[in-house]
Amino acid sequence: MSDATITNFIEPTKSVVEWAMTQLDTVSGLNVYKYHKLNYEELFFYLLDWKSPCAVVIYAGSIYTDNIQRRQGSLSVIVADKDMVDASGSVDRSQDLLDDAISKLDHMIYNNLLCRVVSDKPIYFKNAGMTAYEAGFRFDDH
Repeated sequence: MSDATITNFIEPTKSVVEWAMTQLDTVSGLNVYKYHKLNYEELFFYLLDWKSPCAVVIYAGSIYTDNIQRRQGSLSVIVADKDMVDASGSVDRSQDLLDDAISKLDHMIYNNLLCRVVSDKPIYFKNAGMTAYEAGFRFDDH
């Protein structure tokens, strides 16, 4: 095995998160934030305070292997809209935001990394006025 370390072949975690935020910031009217962990109950309280509609970028971890010098990382993007009056409209807006987030990050290249969508799902919050979806992304060397 060479003397090169994994960090010689990957982008810093902070840079990947900031790149994703920059991509999402191009969606008109979307407020973009970052958070440090994927905890829906805790995140819900921040979503109440943050401007809506919003996207939250969360670094979700990485997998490292010994046989090749690379890291396969994960990001989660939560999109949310709150509307205490028009729940149906909130669902429509959130689904549009989900599609926008996927289109901004899926199969996009950041320096030596390729970002791909791997999943999406609705998120249930007890508050009926909040609609949210999570998209999962994988990034690795391309």
